[in-house]
Amino acid sequence: MNKFLTRLIHSVIYRKGAEGFLQLYYFKRQSTSDLFSEWSTERVFLEQLIDKMEIKAGQFVDIGASDGFSFSSTYGFAKSGKFSGLSVEMNWQKFLKMSVVYSEFPLVSVARVKVTPKNIVELLQGFHIKEDFDVLNLDIDSYDLHVLESMLRVFRPKIISMEFNEKIPLGIFFTVDYFDEHFWRGDHFFGCSLEAACQLLFVKGYFLHRLIESNAVFVSEELLSEQVNSIPYDQAYLDSYVNSKERASLYPFNSNVNYWLDLELDEAINEIQNFFRDYNGLYTLRKA
Repeated sequence: MNKFLTRLIHSVIYRKGAEGFLQLYYFKRQSTSDLFSEWSTERVFLEQLIDKMEIKAGQFVDIGASDGFSFSSTYGFAKSGKFSGLSVEMNWQKFLKMSVVYSEFPLVSVARVKVTPKNIVELLQGFHIKEDFDVLNLDIDSYDLHVLESMLRVFRPKIISMEFNEKIPLGIFFTVDYFDEHFWRGDHFFGCSLEAACQLLFVKGYFLHRLIESNAVFVSEELLSEQVNSIPYDQAYLDSYVNSKERASLYPFNSNVNYWLDLELDEAINEIQNFFRDYNGLYTLRKA
């Protein structure tokens, strides 16, 4: 039933315009409030992590929030009434859906903005985000690493949950570089490797706490405790992706690049360069 209702709502808003928007609004008022995000493993994990850290009320930022509820990792914080926050989405259709749902969450602001390394600090300051806010979720399918690097010059969130490009093997630093016209084409060219994310965040005083599929959860080092521990990123990557029995079912779209994992580093880098030849000059790729 849940999958059917999700498809129905997507169909309503995408195909019926303003009428669909109103139908979504009234449907949302009558539906179970957790209907759309109950499948999010990351959401459950982040909420449990916040409990372990004994944060009863706080502030979150979700950059690349999609519609704010389908598989959202921050929807529970918004709905709780105990967290203020900001959810940002550029796609107008997804943003409209999020605006309807979040209209009942007075502590949470929404914004339709293309987030870049140049505007991230001003954006957060404009919405009165605290420099030490609690949870950042970052998933913009592009130059995420550069956005994060710019943000960390001013802000220091306690928890950072970010998507990484899981198909890039260990030992390789890869990131999409910032260029204003970039948009994700639905292919393998997005984000950064786990090595690149760790390289930036370890220097900034964060440790890797968990990998959840292609999302990495980092925590600031001052919050390290018996309950909130650090894990080795290389072993975590091998366990959660390379050697996972569910890899084929979870990532069927990676079947044409799985062989990268079996190559020596130099060979893998050459293969990745060739694969991304249409993006020459738009990324950084090297040994970590």
